[in-house]
Amino acid sequence: MYNCNVTKIFCVFTKILSAPLDEIVKLKEKYKFRVILDESNSFGVLGRSGRGLAEHHGVPIEKIDVVTAAMGHALATEGGFCTGNARIIDYQRLSSSGYVFSASLPPYLASAAITAIDVIDQNPELLVKMKHNIALLWKGLKDIKGMSLASDPESPIVFLKLEKSSGSTKEDLLLLEKMADRALKEDSLLVVSSKKSFLDKCRLPVGIKLLVSAGHSESDLVKNSGQIAPLDEIVKLKEKYKFRVILDESNSFGVLGRSGRGLAEHHGVPIEKIDVVTAAMGHALATEGGFCTGNARIIDYQRLSSSGYVFSASLPPYLASAAITAIDVIDQNPELLVKMKHNIALLWKGLKDIKGMSLASDPESPIVFLKLEKSSGSTKEDLLLLEKMADRALKEDSLLVVSSKKSFLDKCRLPVGIKLLVSAGHSESDLVKVSESLKRLASELLL
Repeated sequence: MYNCNVTKIFCVFTKILSAPLDEIVKLKEKYKFRVILDESNSFGVLGRSGRGLAEHHGVPIEKIDVVTAAMGHALATEGGFCTGNARIIDYQRLSSSGYVFSASLPPYLASAAITAIDVIDQNPELLVKMKHNIALLWKGLKDIKGMSLASDPESPIVFLKLEKSSGSTKEDLLLLEKMADRALKEDSLLVVSSKKSFLDKCRLPVGIKLLVSAGHSESDLVKNSGQIAPLDEIVKLKEKYKFRVILDESNSFGVLGRSGRGLAEHHGVPIEKIDVVTAAMGHALATEGGFCTGNARIIDYQRLSSSGYVFSASLPPYLASAAITAIDVIDQNPELLVKMKHNIALLWKGLKDIKGMSLASDPESPIVFLKLEKSSGSTKEDLLLLEKMADRALKEDSLLVVSSKKSFLDKCRLPVGIKLLVSAGHSESDLVKVSESLKRLASELLL
């Protein structure tokens, strides 16, 4: 009977609150049952050093019989682990030998998990930042209408409970799903409404679930439009924490660097320090297809595990020939890169005093991004306004400019603005025309 009650308490609290593990252990010692602790949502998050719920409550880990955790949360990898005292692990090996050897963790995932634990250990400020973020979100949501905070103030799972039910759980869930859909479409926010599972014996309240991490900024805004990634700094982190770097050079190959070799050359990073380099060839090379390259070990693995694609989706000879010719043109005409850099500087000069917008891209990037300075308060309205500006630029001045789009698949939340692509083929008169047209339209539509 007591086992059943404790199981129910544990089940409910692990969903939205930090389970009272110290109280559960006292009951265990009194009534002699086993405690199996799932640390999936607490490992790497709770406790002074991120060791989880046991550390959070000051419970010696040897008082927990079995500890399990999925590693797809704080450790940002796949798989999971199950551990306990020597007697339990010996029994586990004996009775589950088929799973131990057939479903054991591949070395690269184990290595990724160990690296993630090292990152948490060596950067205690991450836990401090996460706790600050949780407190900040609580402060912002404490007076929300129609809902109330129902999670633990220290939990990274922030749960907003619906205060007044319509009388139908189905109707309540549909209402919250509508709220979650609008948050995604209008503000690019991914929130999760609680689900009712017939298999789940934990009766969760109806509400909205938010997941907080140390990676969130106070503005939660990522600017990746026309920005140049700090590859030299990323490689330093790679060498310190032993992770792989996969570099997409689609927008930088043939454009950045002294000879157009891309981001690695631009930052003076030896290409052998990058594990995998990929690029689409529809940009500077003006052809179709793409490539994926790396060191011999990675390419051998790629050939072995992707043989179906290597032979069925490989580049046709004429496209490969076109790409090689484009690279030869860039190599034999270094003045093209000089001209392109001159054009970027010229466009920046022409747009630096545009009204209602500001330049948000890197001064060396061929993607010039104009960010809307003052929002109307609605992302949808802002995007419609910029689309109107782009349409007028096309109709009145024959200029093709692109307003930023919100993609549900893209996790990078772009600022709202206008994107321009500069090439060596533009003349000075082209760029002057662009500057004058956009400044005129901005003064008419944005002020």
